[in-house]
Amino acid sequence: MAMNNRIKNNRKYSLSVLLCLVLICGSIIHNGDFIVHLIAVIFAYNIKTKHTDAINFKTFKRLSFIFVLCLLQIVLLFFLNDISFQYLYRGISTSLYRICEIYLCYKLIRGYGIKALNYLSDALMVAYSITIIVAISKYGIWPVVNSCFALFTYGLNQVNNLETDSILESAHSTLLIMPLIAICYLIELRQRYSKEILFRLIMAIFISLLAYKRIAIGAAVLTFMIYYFNHIYNKIYIYISGFFIIAVLLCYIEFIKSGMIYLFSVEHDIDLNYRQILWPEFEQFYNLSINFIGQGWGFVSKYLHLHNEQLFGNNIGGLHNDILKIYIELGFIGFIVYFSFFIIYIPIYLYKKFGKNVSLYFYLCQLYLAIIYFTDNATIYPACQYIAYLAPFCIVAYCKNVSKIN
Repeated sequence: MAMNNRIKNNRKYSLSVLLCLVLICGSIIHNGDFIVHLIAVIFAYNIKTKHTDAINFKTFKRLSFIFVLCLLQIVLLFFLNDISFQYLYRGISTSLYRICEIYLCYKLIRGYGIKALNYLSDALMVAYSITIIVAISKYGIWPVVNSCFALFTYGLNQVNNLETDSILESAHSTLLIMPLIAICYLIELRQRYSKEILFRLIMAIFISLLAYKRIAIGAAVLTFMIYYFNHIYNKIYIYISGFFIIAVLLCYIEFIKSGMIYLFSVEHDIDLNYRQILWPEFEQFYNLSINFIGQGWGFVSKYLHLHNEQLFGNNIGGLHNDILKIYIELGFIGFIVYFSFFIIYIPIYLYKKFGKNVSLYFYLCQLYLAIIYFTDNATIYPACQYIAYLAPFCIVAYCKNVSKIN
């Protein structure tokens, strides 16, 4: 019996790792998005939800509601003759992808309990190791070592500019989310000591330093600072901070639209890394007005797909600014609704249903992603979204109100 249980657990662990590796590699597979999400849904459907109903389907169904609204928005714009069919298709598929991610998270948390976060983080670490091995096979060991340790070899201002990044950056989603994983394990370690948690924490910090995504590390530091003052977290805090964050995001849109961000970057010698050329190309598609209804969910990625070579002469997968992307696609009101959903509505809902801790950790994960959104494409990376959805439930699963989950 014990042997059978070990085999079953190893099989579940291996399937989780395999799934996450396939998801990460999806971007390099022809029609990878479709294949990846098809595999994800099939795999998730077959996970037995044998754990308690403490976290039930209604909770994750509520999470997907915002993407149902995104889907309805793109359909409405299509029937108003504002967009073509190819943009409608991209908007619908993008909405369905996001809903699939939430469904998979639900199945993982119900199937594996608190181990879901461990399985995903381990899979990401394995995937990054595989990426390094592939880079070594192409460039040799020393160039890759120099690239991985660029922070220590060349200093703070010379990282992420090396030839081997063409391969190492394929694990971009892992590198963006790893500092948040480190924060999750740090929080859990402060609650209960475990050698297993400590090891994962050390590995997450190590990979974070190797990658040295400055926006991600900065987001992690700020997230932990807010967690440190968690005693002031309550419903009033959620409302006040939520309105403040949305106001800051709208100011950021104006900062870009007015061109002040480009002057600021020149005056303070900040390298925007081609963003000062990319972002202005989209100024024609938006304005900061309550009457701006948006270009439709999925518009930015589809537009880049169709006009990459014409505009830039190379392949740019995203706007590298999810805040601007969401505003262009959803419009003024839609933008406010989108971020209000994740940083006000859902935290309040979780506070009422599960208590302070789950709500706080969900809030912190969404805040972390919002900071990443300032300069990157985290909305399109399943790994980033999985961790943000799963972590709040996993790191408090041993608490009284959800203790039965595992």
